[in-house]
Amino acid sequence: MSALAALTLPEITALMRTTMTTDCQPWLLLGSPGTAKTSFCRTLPALLAEVRGLDPADVGLLEFNTGQRDAVETNGLGLPCKGENGRWRTEFSMSALICAIEATGKEHGVLILDEITQAGADMQKSCRSVMDPDTRTSGGDKLPDGWVVVATGNRLSDKSGSQRALSHVANAVIRCEVLFDFESYRDWCIGDGMHPLLIACAQANVERGLFVDAVPADDVQFSSPRSYSRLARNLTAMAAQADGVIPDTLLARKLAESTIGREATDMVFSYIALHDKVPTDADIQRDPTGCLLPSETDLQYLASNVALASAKDSDTADRALQYIVRLRADMQIGCGAALLRRSAREGWTCVGPTAAAFVAEYADVLPLTV
Repeated sequence: MSALAALTLPEITALMRTTMTTDCQPWLLLGSPGTAKTSFCRTLPALLAEVRGLDPADVGLLEFNTGQRDAVETNGLGLPCKGENGRWRTEFSMSALICAIEATGKEHGVLILDEITQAGADMQKSCRSVMDPDTRTSGGDKLPDGWVVVATGNRLSDKSGSQRALSHVANAVIRCEVLFDFESYRDWCIGDGMHPLLIACAQANVERGLFVDAVPADDVQFSSPRSYSRLARNLTAMAAQADGVIPDTLLARKLAESTIGREATDMVFSYIALHDKVPTDADIQRDPTGCLLPSETDLQYLASNVALASAKDSDTADRALQYIVRLRADMQIGCGAALLRRSAREGWTCVGPTAAAFVAEYADVLPLTV
């Protein structure tokens, strides 16, 4: 187990609401490949705009992949220059990093130092002053006051060429390990249009090892939230060509094995075999109080995700919730809360009588989940 504090992305977001308003101490987010570290960082301009009362259009974003860059790009290039006394001396060009920030034209923004642990020692040393909240310089040039810095990297155990963060770098930042949070991932999957069957499959198998905790020792393909999502897009596209049914064919299985590995592929296609034992989204919207309600836990997981995916606006959300309240109690709370979160995020409100009754019944526990 890592000695670092383990935080979910929602927990990091909550803490960043404070750190972004104080001295802007940078964060270093560490975690296994495919756990949405960089994707999360790309959402931070909106958070920065929110906490500082800015127009999101006035907040910039710059990704600087330190694992693929040279230290000269942050230190500046040494150039010979003849002084007034005729003697040669060295002057340094402006840091390419500062030039890139200035090119955005934004006074406020988020600088992502991606793959910092994959960078060599020279690059980490040159980024030390960038990540130090007391200096905030690159090659001697100061970062704009309105910009904040966040870095990402893999762990030593992830076999991705990572190195340990130099101690004087680690000591300058807020460093934590990113802990996978399925609820956030499920909300993202729904918004991304993932097939409900694949969302339910992930929910049913996340505790069974669908996503690996550590990169395998053998050179085999493995399943991470990123690789699973990419497979899901391909399988969803296949389903769109087959009346919404994900095909269980040899070719589809080989695609899955090539993306997420054999063990995860077996989990996926075992679950796909259940598709005819739950209602479709059309069934739920047509008759939410009378359509098929499976009794098995796994099938209720699947049905709940079909219901969530069927919600597109206030009216369809109310019918989805009419189905959700027929599920076992713990699923009612989790799925109902997920539906409320999604409605708030997408700008439509659950205002029907079912929603009002649901909120009233679970008023004591909903604040813990929404």
